[in-house]
Amino acid sequence: MFMNRDRSAAAAAAPGPGPAVAPAAVARAAVASGAAATSSQTCKRAAAAAPDAQPVAKAARKQPQAEQAPPQHEEAQQQQPQPPQSNRDAATKSLIAAARLGGGRHKCLAALHAALAELGEAGAAGSSSQADPQSALDEALIAATQNSDPGACLAAVKELLDAGAVPNQLAPQGSSGSSALPDGPALHAFLTKPSRTAGWTADQHTAVLAALLAAGACAVSSDPRLKVPLHLAAMLPNAAAAEAAVAALVAAGADVDAAQPATGLTPLHHAAFNTSADAARAAVSALLKAGADPLVADASGRLPATYAASCALTPRVGAPVVEVLTNAVAARWQQARQQLTQLKEQHEALQACTVCMAAPRTTALLPCGHFAPCAGCATACKQCPVCRAKPRCRQTIHLS
Repeated sequence: MFMNRDRSAAAAAAPGPGPAVAPAAVARAAVASGAAATSSQTCKRAAAAAPDAQPVAKAARKQPQAEQAPPQHEEAQQQQPQPPQSNRDAATKSLIAAARLGGGRHKCLAALHAALAELGEAGAAGSSSQADPQSALDEALIAATQNSDPGACLAAVKELLDAGAVPNQLAPQGSSGSSALPDGPALHAFLTKPSRTAGWTADQHTAVLAALLAAGACAVSSDPRLKVPLHLAAMLPNAAAAEAAVAALVAAGADVDAAQPATGLTPLHHAAFNTSADAARAAVSALLKAGADPLVADASGRLPATYAASCALTPRVGAPVVEVLTNAVAARWQQARQQLTQLKEQHEALQACTVCMAAPRTTALLPCGHFAPCAGCATACKQCPVCRAKPRCRQTIHLS
């Protein structure tokens, strides 16, 4: 009985059986476990059999990709020569050509209006050009001053100035077409090559000059040859035009004695070898009237009269100019004598006695030290005529 009781207790103390597991599931788990183990062993054997596989793969990844050859059509495009860019667009060329056009003011203005419209359209379209619209206007203004037709020249200059051209700009060098333009601003360009305006009247010449000056053209600036406008105006072949140009430039602030740095030539020197006798005399007279000094020499020490005397066309040209300059030099010497006489009189007046104003002063009063009276007036003076101090003694001064 006790043995059965122990068996029952042992049976009660033992854990109960778990849920039943199907044999098929156990078999599948075992097969899967074995397959995984087999696969792991296979990978290890493969890695051991090929130890250099991983470095080779890394090296393959590090190698740069081969450059792809460009397509054949791209090579053909690169081999085709590019067309050279024009230094000036068609609109600028048309504007310069219109500014030079003769045949009357109406014909020139019609061409200018068409060229300005073309220039505006090119700017609105964003046309790539080395010359911007402002540069085109400035170059066209210089070209307009070279127009040999007086009516067309004046009309073109006014039209371009109204359009915004700046009269003090230089034409850019090196571009096509600019070599035909003068290398100075518009005012210098107008006065350059005076034979072009030889047939103009003085009023026609003065009208263009006045338009440029009214627009702000500088009357004292130098061109690349270091000439100011007055140097060029003095060589105009028209006597009335030369005289009017000199007067207008002087009124605008030009220096009548402006000398070129290298040669020292003044406007009078340039006027002295003007090839026109009447124009030379008119220019010299206008310059002298404006205050030019006929005694200013050039870098070689030669006066304007020397240039006139050595003129190749003497006496037809040189003699009249020499006469004018000689008279100017004589008048200048007379003026110098008058100034010297005035200075001498002023000096004598300063040396006269301050009391009697007749005898020279010879005495200094002490202690004030004023050198004022003569010997006679110093004895009679009870007070210094300058500071009213009572003199204690008198000292005679001997002037050598």
